[in-house]
Amino acid sequence: MLRRTNGDCGAATGASMDTIRPRPSLDAASLLLSTAGRAGIEICPTNVALHAPLRTRADMMASFPVFIDVGGIPPLVVGSGELAAAKVRTLLLKAPRVALSAEEAPSSLAQLIEGGSVVIASAKLGERDIQGRPLVI
Repeated sequence: MLRRTNGDCGAATGASMDTIRPRPSLDAASLLLSTAGRAGIEICPTNVALHAPLRTRADMMASFPVFIDVGGIPPLVVGSGELAAAKVRTLLLKAPRVALSAEEAPSSLAQLIEGGSVVIASAKLGERDIQGRPLVI
């Protein structure tokens, strides 16, 4: 149910505007269209600019959630430097081992390499090195 208020938002129901995040550039009519069909949304044209932007369908599709089983064959990170090291450390939060393909492994990963959590793959990758990997970054 959409309800438009003219004064103090949420005063009639005690609700706050935390449930809606309109774009500051939207006017009340555009906001009403962009939130049509959402239950329990209150429109407050006087406070539109005070709230965080509403995510559009295009914004939501810019990031695509993916669930990948990284428990078997190690995922592969291609690259060197601290950016690659950060990706390896992030993958190790879920994967028991991560493969790294780099000309030179980042020194910050030395302990993980020695411990066997990071496996060094060939710097010159071929199809065989990538096949079967659950993820290649």
